[in-house]
Amino acid sequence: MPQPRTARAVNYANAVVLTFPYDAELVEALKREIPAYSRTYDPDTRAWTVKEPHTDRAIRLLRTFFPGAEVVTAGAHQHHAPPPRRPEPLARPDHFAVLHILPSAPAEVARAAYTALVKLHHPDRLLPPERDRAHLQMVALNAAIEALRGEGRA
Repeated sequence: MPQPRTARAVNYANAVVLTFPYDAELVEALKREIPAYSRTYDPDTRAWTVKEPHTDRAIRLLRTFFPGAEVVTAGAHQHHAPPPRRPEPLARPDHFAVLHILPSAPAEVARAAYTALVKLHHPDRLLPPERDRAHLQMVALNAAIEALRGEGRA
């Protein structure tokens, strides 16, 4: 997706969506001055969403770096999409526990752990009394690696 040519803020009732040409200093200022729980970045649209009560600060920062930035208020008569929501994470803490890895582990470690555990727990490698337990373990392993792959972490 191409970079936006102009800076713009679309003000919603409870959030503001900022689009601007990439500026490392502005990005660092947003990260420094807006708490992580109130800001998200969508790499697909290349837009920052800042939630209340930090919307005014975000608009001030945008205007500091881009004095000619357009600020519009989204209303019923305008056809703007609502601010993007942060998707719920697919990977849960138990997925990392099943793979015996830390949440901060790189993708290569997750894939290696999955491969090693599959070799250890695959039902076809075990005798019938242990196959039921192994089948349940494989179901958990497959769910964990699929969740991590869905987030691009494996």
